[in-house]
Amino acid sequence: MKSIAKWWNDQWFRPAPLLDLAAFRIVAVGAQLLLMINWNPLAGEFPHLVQLRYLYQPLFVIRILSLPFGWGAFPTMPTLHAIFWATVLFGVLALVGLWTNVVMALFAIGCVYLQGFAYSFQELHHPEALMMLALVTLALSPCGRRLSLDDLLQRLSGVNARPKFHPGDLLAESPYARWPIRMMAWLYGLIYLSAAYWKSRNAGLAWMNGYTLQYYLLQDALRFNIPIGLWMASRHGLAVLLSAGAMLFEATFWLVIPFPKLLALYAPAGFGMHAGILLTMKAGFWEYLALYGAFVPWSAIALRARRTSERQAEAPSLVYDGHCYLCLRSMTVIDFFDWAGRVRYHDLEDSASMAKFSDLGIQKEDARREIHLILPGGRIFRGFFAFRRLCWTMPAFWPLLPLFYAPGASIVGPAVYARVARARRRFIVCDTGSCEIHGAPSSTAARSS
Repeated sequence: MKSIAKWWNDQWFRPAPLLDLAAFRIVAVGAQLLLMINWNPLAGEFPHLVQLRYLYQPLFVIRILSLPFGWGAFPTMPTLHAIFWATVLFGVLALVGLWTNVVMALFAIGCVYLQGFAYSFQELHHPEALMMLALVTLALSPCGRRLSLDDLLQRLSGVNARPKFHPGDLLAESPYARWPIRMMAWLYGLIYLSAAYWKSRNAGLAWMNGYTLQYYLLQDALRFNIPIGLWMASRHGLAVLLSAGAMLFEATFWLVIPFPKLLALYAPAGFGMHAGILLTMKAGFWEYLALYGAFVPWSAIALRARRTSERQAEAPSLVYDGHCYLCLRSMTVIDFFDWAGRVRYHDLEDSASMAKFSDLGIQKEDARREIHLILPGGRIFRGFFAFRRLCWTMPAFWPLLPLFYAPGASIVGPAVYARVARARRRFIVCDTGSCEIHGAPSSTAARSS
């Protein structure tokens, strides 16, 4: 019994990387937002449905969510407009991770209501259910502990409380980070097992004779003019293999529950199956495709990238003033977006850390005036130009490159940098006087561009 209890606990609560859960949040919420915008029910479906009130049979979940307005109350178009756009707003906030758990819950509720309303007119489909369950699951998890504004703000508040920069632990684990992803494995397993059961019950082995698949391939290929669908429909042997493969896949996907390592095989196979259905029959199970993102080993990818970066002895180095709150906050923000660990950080007040740059002639007073970015080979960028060069190093900052290279940026940028440096004393409290001059133009070193 103890071994069973341990297996069950490990199944759900063995510590797992928070990064995987955060990436799952971004994929799921981003996909649902795109699907909502593409669906655009306010312009098409909902105005038509509100004219069919006599067909309205609200689902139980809609009756529950409608309680503030009455049991199963019929919404007006202005109400639907308000719910739709509020849901989109909550989704955007959940995507960037601001008040994550609260807005995730509100986003999930809004999505469930909108989809449930559309399905309260005696017509039901199943692709959306998996996404709704995923959103509710994420709302109950610590999905905002990484890759979120909540995480960044918490780290910045830590700098205020204890003025010291510490690179964040992107790969930190939590016992509550595993269960949402395992829940998705269970849901996929149950869905596929149900599909295999009903196929075998209704048609038995005859479902794999190839003719059924050929029929549906031909039907959809002719309807939507899909050449590859027509080609596949004309190959009976291929149809038999694909039918048998689909049945085998659906009947055995549940094995990923006791043997999670099998996801490395089943997840790509499942994604490929749904992608193939989309290409050959134009049946868009978009939710199923997107939610396979829960099984991508994001933390392993990040760890590999960081180890690759660590093996490179020469990496860009940022020299900052460790006695300046604004500098510490800047390093915290940069480190937050440095997912691959491509930058090394050096406190100019740390003699041991600065010893490796002694031959470059960097003076402390200059480093206090302007941040220094030192590239492999010894080339130095300062101030505004350091930040501009840093954008090339970190993919998360690439969208800022047009701003840093806009016409006149090389003139305006350094001036703004210096002005912010002179004004810091108005909103920064420092333990030393270094902040008062940090960022001012260096008098001894020429800038690099």
